[in-house]
Amino acid sequence: MILKKLLSCAAAVAIAVSSLSCAVTGFAVYTIDNCFTYKYNTSKSIYQATFDKTNYVSVLNELGKTEIVMPETYNDGSNGMHNVELSSTGFLTSAVSDDLVTKITFNGNVSSFASANAFKGFSKLETVEFKYTGSGFRLNGGVFSTIPTSLKDIYIYAETVGAFSSLAFSGLSDISVKVHVANDRVKNDIITSTGIDNSKIVVDLGSGLPTPVVTFDTEKFETSIPYGTEGGFKPVVTVKVNDKPVEVKAEDVTYELFSDNKCTQKVTYSTTTRPGTYYLRATVPAVAEQYEIGMSDPLEVTITEKYQSNKDNLQSIIDSAKVELAKTDVYTSVSLQQLQTAVTAAETVMKNLDATRTEISNAGLAIEEIMDNLVKTSDILSEDDWKEKIDRPYQSYRNTQPTNYTSDSFEAFSKAREEFEELYSKGREGVTSEVILDAMAKLEDAFDNLVDRTEFDYTELENAIASAELVVTDPDAESKYPADAFKALKDAYDAGKAILDDKESVNSQVTIYNTASEINRTLNAFAEAVYNELQDAISEAKKLKEELYTAESYAKVTTALEAAKGITLEESALADIVKAKEELAAAVEGLEIDPAIATGKEELSKAVEAAKEIDSSKFTAESYEQLTKAIEKAEKVITDKNSTKNDIDAAKAALEEA
Repeated sequence: MILKKLLSCAAAVAIAVSSLSCAVTGFAVYTIDNCFTYKYNTSKSIYQATFDKTNYVSVLNELGKTEIVMPETYNDGSNGMHNVELSSTGFLTSAVSDDLVTKITFNGNVSSFASANAFKGFSKLETVEFKYTGSGFRLNGGVFSTIPTSLKDIYIYAETVGAFSSLAFSGLSDISVKVHVANDRVKNDIITSTGIDNSKIVVDLGSGLPTPVVTFDTEKFETSIPYGTEGGFKPVVTVKVNDKPVEVKAEDVTYELFSDNKCTQKVTYSTTTRPGTYYLRATVPAVAEQYEIGMSDPLEVTITEKYQSNKDNLQSIIDSAKVELAKTDVYTSVSLQQLQTAVTAAETVMKNLDATRTEISNAGLAIEEIMDNLVKTSDILSEDDWKEKIDRPYQSYRNTQPTNYTSDSFEAFSKAREEFEELYSKGREGVTSEVILDAMAKLEDAFDNLVDRTEFDYTELENAIASAELVVTDPDAESKYPADAFKALKDAYDAGKAILDDKESVNSQVTIYNTASEINRTLNAFAEAVYNELQDAISEAKKLKEELYTAESYAKVTTALEAAKGITLEESALADIVKAKEELAAAVEGLEIDPAIATGKEELSKAVEAAKEIDSSKFTAESYEQLTKAIEKAEKVITDKNSTKNDIDAAKAALEEA
């Protein structure tokens, strides 16, 4: 490590410190050899320095240093001087507590730094400098997550930076510190990566020259390209300095593609870059004594699906397919017919002026897939070989049933048979001899490995019975569930239990299998019946008038109703369907009439009784008929459970008026 202070060479010798002297900003700079070690990095062709914490405190105290500067060169004693870079292990990662150092400088070879809480122990630290001036400088991890309150300035001289860790400056929010950078691009990229407050970054390390305004000229290039486009986007930009156009060579402009609009996730374009939305950014290099480096705002661009609105691509595929269709002496008629069918479909798409990009894409992909799998006549079996090696063996396997074999061995056989049958269905001319013979060999092996049952397997039946017990063993089942569905399930369940209770009488695996299947069938039918009843209950609950009941009791109905709506026949377990039905029924049963309605009906009943006591002889026939009608209407309101308070008040008013 290099420790910097105003010391003379003579003083350094007097304290017996081995050193290498070089001039840095007017100071005598000394390499304190016993403070760090060097190791050659073969992949980087550079020496790396690692700080030796053992002698750290003693050297600082002995020399009274207050500034640390990373070494730029190292003399290995045999091959001369070499550039030095900070070791990946870092010299500050676990540094001991220090109250002397006020400034730490990393030399121009250090292009990235990744020591978490690197400066935590330096209680008097005021300044940190990163002298690297090239491109892509990075701070990885929480370098400034925990820092001393004395820190005032961080200097980053790099021309451009890569994506910093989001935690890189997380400790800066509570202290007054400035991050000094070289240009606006560096400032914007750091803000994007870390979220640091804009006011904490100062652009004051550059030349003082103006920053160009870089703008994409979207009139001169396509911002949407099809998937697989060679070379990708062909962007064009305009550059202005102080509002005046500047000519910049196209090859001098750097373009970068990102998957996010903050430009933190860089994408290297290729013909296989997936379709989607991306963001393009342009950078113009600085020109000495004229202007600084310039950077555009990100431009949204799109890579569309293959063949989108480009029928020329599809036509090219069709033309290639027609070349293959002419090779009737090379390919089988079956595979050529499949290709012809795909070509005909694609030509229909070509004629359709309203064809979507998906239709165009799918038509081309269908042709390409078939062309990739065309079968040559030289690669298929003869008719005799097909009959002898394929047809005849297959007939002995096609009807093999699971009843006489263990489930595991038959599962493997069934899979091999399905794979074979998929190929077999293509016919002799639709599959190569190598492929079909290999599938037959696998089928034969699977058949040979079938294991005979030594005893009957009751697992499926036991599982079916266990699933049905929830319902069948419910003491209130007959009153709670659909009668026909419950009886069918109970009968199937009893038949299954009888088999398990008397296994010695069972003489066929088929009987066990069929009984289990019947339980499962009736269980599914039962679930559907209960589900239908639930749907009926939901419909009835929706008809309820909220104003008729107390808020608390109606809230319970609302909760149960919402839960019931979330039940589906396909995805919900039987227990959940039953629970939803019962809870909704209980909530409806527990509804309490609003006291105001109950009181109103009671008062209306008294009014009706009083009206009935009126002597009809004292009134005209017409007026008494009006009273009679009012009484009848009021009685209907009293008996109607859906009568609202307004209905009651209206009926009472009609009585009083009559």
